[in-house]
Amino acid sequence: MAVKTRVAVAGSGFGLYGILPAFQQIPDCAAVGIFGESSDRLLNYCRQTAVPFFSDWRAMLEQTRPDAIAVAVIPRYQHDIIAHALERGISVFAEKPLAVDLAQAKALLEQARAKKVAHMMDFLFPEIPEWRRAKELLEQGAIGRPLELSLIWAFMSHDIKNRIQGWKTRPEEGGGALSFYFSHVFYNLEFFLGKIQSLQCSLMRAPDAPGTGETTLSLKLTFQNGCKATVAFECAFPASPSHFWIFQGDGGSFHLQNTSASFTRGFELTLHSKTASKEKIPVTPLPSDPSLDERVPLVKSLAERFLHWHRDSVPAHPDFAAGLRVQHLIQLARQSSQRQETVLC
Repeated sequence: MAVKTRVAVAGSGFGLYGILPAFQQIPDCAAVGIFGESSDRLLNYCRQTAVPFFSDWRAMLEQTRPDAIAVAVIPRYQHDIIAHALERGISVFAEKPLAVDLAQAKALLEQARAKKVAHMMDFLFPEIPEWRRAKELLEQGAIGRPLELSLIWAFMSHDIKNRIQGWKTRPEEGGGALSFYFSHVFYNLEFFLGKIQSLQCSLMRAPDAPGTGETTLSLKLTFQNGCKATVAFECAFPASPSHFWIFQGDGGSFHLQNTSASFTRGFELTLHSKTASKEKIPVTPLPSDPSLDERVPLVKSLAERFLHWHRDSVPAHPDFAAGLRVQHLIQLARQSSQRQETVLC
């Protein structure tokens, strides 16, 4: 019988209901412990699945001796846990954003490379089947050379809707729309269109939103391939949610859109070519389990590549270099907004 990879989890929020179940679905993986704040939900899950609970992450690492750790804690605490694990040669699967600033992210990447261990980020949107197909269409030249992208993503976040005074609305702790949500968007933009060359950003905050973090972003972007983009993002949007990517090329266009209440399910992909009418692109959805968070299959897809890297030394993406790149873009976007100017990336 093959030896299973021993994985510990730090984080009792998404770590509990998103990351731990994803790793548990992988046959050659064994969950050996979870660290977090004690709650009935956490303790019940641990009893049902026989996963030991720890109130101290150092004790968890010392007692369980894991091969790898998945970290999904408040960003201002994430650096210490990851650095401690890397120093001991433990592979790390990290939640976004990687850190609270560029210096921390750079240090973690350098440490992971020096220790030669697997290191990946939970940028999960490109694991959605419709997104993968959209990427293939771009690479196959289905719309010719990409010229313009229009992106709109608007919804009401749980924390703002319920006026929760937590870290997710405080930039100094890794929250605010730019770090907490737009870290995904920056990665997604370069996933589709390659490196961003310049950006102009405007950050705003809804006056009745809790915390001090921005809730609205407006960006103009230029990519190294010449494509230009306009982006509108809002996480305090009072109407129905929407998520639209409209790619225009010199040979047609396609739309990747979602008007459902789900973040990751409900996307539709339609192609508008110069030689044909509107065509809906069929895509096989990921399997769904209503008893689990909808993001679990996406995290599982990333986790499988992460464990393959750990076991077989086959590097995978998105890695900490992607996390550092996003941290750099976050810093540049904040600088652009403060100085009211375009910055090079």
